[in-house]
Order: sequence, then C-alpha cells, then structure tokens
Amino acid sequence: MRGKTLRRFGFSLAAGRAWNKCIWNLVTAYEKAVTISHERFPLLRTYDAAVSELNRHYSELLANGDLVPPHGVPFQEFALLKAKEASGFPAPPKAHLRFRVEAFWTAIDVRFKLVALIESLSLHPSLRHSQVVEGLRAFNNFLMECVQHDAKRAIDLAEESQSQRQVLRSALLLMRARWQAFAIKATNWTPAQSNPAVIRERVNEAEAGCAKAKRTIERRRRTFLEKMGGHPDDQAWAYDNFVQPAEEIVTKWVELKTQLQETSFGLTDDEKRQIIRALAEGNSRELPIGQSRP
Repeated sequence: MRGKTLRRFGFSLAAGRAWNKCIWNLVTAYEKAVTISHERFPLLRTYDAAVSELNRHYSELLANGDLVPPHGVPFQEFALLKAKEASGFPAPPKAHLRFRVEAFWTAIDVRFKLVALIESLSLHPSLRHSQVVEGLRAFNNFLMECVQHDAKRAIDLAEESQSQRQVLRSALLLMRARWQAFAIKATNWTPAQSNPAVIRERVNEAEAGCAKAKRTIERRRRTFLEKMGGHPDDQAWAYDNFVQPAEEIVTKWVELKTQLQETSFGLTDDEKRQIIRALAEGNSRELPIGQSRP
C-alpha cells in the first residue's frame, strides 16, 4: 500500500524509506530535547523554590523590624532582592545555562536534518520544475538563518556559564551553518544565472568563507587553551572535538570553491547531489548531550 502511494506521487520506495529515516531522526532529536527538559530543568525549579522561601523569610524579618531596607527601597522589593542574592543572584545557575545550550544544539540538529531532507527532495525529477521547490528553498534559507542565530546564542550562553568546551562545540555548529548556507545557495544556481562576473563573485564569497573558517579555528583554539590552562588532555580534546572537524569544514569550502571555478554553466545535478550528500554527512555526528565538565 505504501509503495502504491509513493508511486502515485512519483516517488520511489527508496525515497520513501529515506523520508521515514529522516522523520525518525527528527523524532529522536525531539526526544533528546524532552529528556533535557524533564531531567535538567528541575535545577531551575529548585532555584525558584529557594528564592520563594528566602523571600518569605526576609519578609518576616522586615515585618518584625529585624531587618531594615535602605532608604527609599520598598519592603517587598528589598526582600526579593535579598532572597535572590542569597540564592546566587544576579548570576543564574550556571548548570542551567549549560542545559539551555544543549537544548539549542538539539534544535539546530533538527533544522540541519530538515535542510538536508528538503535539498534532497528539491532534486527529485517530479519536483524539479514545481513551484513548490522555490517555496522549499526559501524555507531552507530561513532555517539556516535560524541555525546561525541559535548557534550564536548558544555561544553567548556557553561563555556566560564559562563552559569552554560548550563554546567550542557551539562555534563548530556556527562554522558548519555558514558553510551549509553558502552550499545551499550554490545548489540553487542555474546555468542561466552563470556568467564570468557572477562566477567570480561566487568564488570570492567561497574564498572569504574559507578564510573566515580558518581564522575561527585558530582564534577559538587559542582562547580555549588559554582559559583551560593548556593541559595536554584539553589540547587533545580540542583537536578531536573542534580542530579536526573544523578543518573538515574548511576542506568543504575549498572543494566547493574548486567546483565553482571549474564550471561555466552552473553546477551539474551530480555536483549538487555531492553537496547535498555532504550536508547530510556533516550533520551525522552525534550531539554531545549531558556534558558536565566546563
């Protein structure tokens, strides 16, 4: 029955299996997000409960005259401020910030999978000349903007919680998102859009992206080692989890730039499929959930 339905819309059974696999990957990613929410966020609830209890305690002291607020500060506001200070305010629980970073990672992973799926569908013969494809590609551009925004937010949160390893992992996601955003643009270019000036502009953009990725690797690696004290274990961790995969992204920039330099009529379908395959492979790394070390 499933095969008949797929053939009705011009899709092969293999395409159906690929669709189902991607859907299950999405479900798994969302399940990870739910796990984070249920297992990690009680920390914040505990923090809120402590503030509430201390607020009641300081309110009683103020009411009994055992505590006097500064001139001009209302009793209720002063009691809440004291409660938050006693609970670690103004700095929120750092562990909670790290769990929020993990939630961003999961959301980014979901979007990466959607992007790879949509790009693969856009080259299917039954959709090549469909108006739906333009809408899907516009949606993909929106998804990539969201990914870059979330990756930057994850970096900010990781830096705020002083989790240097999360900073590197989030920076790697941002590097991957920048490459993918450009790769998606490359797969959307048609022969009609190709001329020497446009191709040169694309090559320059690829060169700039590659150079930026190289600078990011060196800057992030150096900052990480400085803040972690340069311990050999941290150096090894940084290479395995950031430098090596980041250099793979640089290689993809170089490969894509080479493809653009060698074509005068836009990328062929085979070249586009290679890029889309790279999109999927780039997102196959398991997200590191449950990281506890800074």
